[in-house]
Amino acid sequence: MRNIWIILICTFFISPAFTQSEYAVINDPDGYLNVRKEPGTKSPIVGKILDEEIFWVSDEATPNNWYYVNFMQPITDDMDEDRIYHILDGRALREGYVHGSRVRRLPTPESDFITNMDLSTDHFMAKDSLLVFMNFGRYQPKDSVAVKANWGTDFTKPKTKISQAYLKVHEMRHHLPSSGFFEPDFSSTELIYDPQSKDFIITMVNSDGAGYYFCVWQVREDGEVIRYAFRPF
Repeated sequence: MRNIWIILICTFFISPAFTQSEYAVINDPDGYLNVRKEPGTKSPIVGKILDEEIFWVSDEATPNNWYYVNFMQPITDDMDEDRIYHILDGRALREGYVHGSRVRRLPTPESDFITNMDLSTDHFMAKDSLLVFMNFGRYQPKDSVAVKANWGTDFTKPKTKISQAYLKVHEMRHHLPSSGFFEPDFSSTELIYDPQSKDFIITMVNSDGAGYYFCVWQVREDGEVIRYAFRPF
């Protein structure tokens, strides 16, 4: 598995420099980062972001270099029930502030893909040895089972869903779980490669037109896939 990723790095990602994106990981030797309710170390801690976890970070900092973030955290008994409506895979969407010195932003998305968005159900973006593929289907009531929030809608019945999604690296296919993600917009799909962690990150901005959300899949070097959902507003 490691050899596949090394080949990809050498043959595909030849960009001489990497800029930044709105997604980040922590930069902290302790392996975790405290998230504060308000900017400042005296503000209460509302959660923690662990090493290698993806989170959404705002573009602009406060005067003392604190940034607003969206992150996901496992649900615990001491969480305020009113603050954990948006749930994904047993984790709740949280928000708060972190200091800029503890943030490592991911590179901006790769470009120059060949794409196909003309088909009614199948969509793809391809480049060299990479392929991101998604199939869209019609929403069915059973799709909301075990989903506390219909991501992509404002408490209304969704129309479309992701039926199948995967990232293919050479001959290795990585399934991208998508239950609970509705109203997909493939035209917003982007792919980020992080040379430091050797992870791939696939992102989409989905919406029914009234409200939007970011869905993110993190494909780790060892093949593990972790997904996130953010609503930074």
